[in-house]
Amino acid sequence: MNDLQQHYKAVKARLWAGAPPPPVVVRPPPPPPPPPRSTPTSDQFREAHELLKVAGVAGVPRWKLILREVCALHSITLDQLTSHNRSKKFIDARMLAYYRLHKELGLSLPQIGRYIGDRDHSTVFYGIKRYELNLRRR
Repeated sequence: MNDLQQHYKAVKARLWAGAPPPPVVVRPPPPPPPPPRSTPTSDQFREAHELLKVAGVAGVPRWKLILREVCALHSITLDQLTSHNRSKKFIDARMLAYYRLHKELGLSLPQIGRYIGDRDHSTVFYGIKRYELNLRRR
């Protein structure tokens, strides 16, 4: 192994004989880190929310307002509406909610099912058809 190292040094010396030494690379220092971001305060959030309200952008999503209206109409809570209780009072409220979300907002059946207690799209479809049937009977 010693012979190999000596041979390598001799070849290296012959190659670099008369050539200028390799340039020394000086790299610039890295840029300073960016200043820390200031976290928004609750006042800034409140102000932004008010501006969005004035613009008509912020607020409660329309589907939540419909669910609240249905709950108020049937005198039940949102938890009762989304529960798996099969009392007639809750079923009627759910069918109305399915119908309104589908007709007024054009939401898909799986979306409606997710909003109302993570129900299957076929359950929502059946509820809408059943509500329409009840409307025709009146």
